[in-house]
Amino acid sequence: VILFSPFLRRWGYGLSWKEGTLLIFGGLRGAVGLSMGLIAEHNPHVDKRLASTIAFHTSGIVVMTLLINGSLVDEFYNKLNIYPMNPFRMTHVRKALFRVEEECQRAIRR
Repeated sequence: VILFSPFLRRWGYGLSWKEGTLLIFGGLRGAVGLSMGLIAEHNPHVDKRLASTIAFHTSGIVVMTLLINGSLVDEFYNKLNIYPMNPFRMTHVRKALFRVEEECQRAIRR
């Protein structure tokens, strides 16, 4: 993310430091490690017992990373306050709910 940030800015896809931080935090899930563990497991030149051990430990790390990131990403996003709440959001929600209620009342009267 840091390496390609200047190129992304030049092409019109600039990221703030908060967005980059969230991208890095969300991207730490272990896909590369898991693929390397699977490659080792299916490689005929690697001892079967060692390959199974590598695959087991790699899978455990991936699961732990998913659990940790999955449970913390919402809190992390809220702490960064990347996109502040729109002050007019509740007004729009109230208007939409009022229209839904009116439509329900019309349907009941028919």
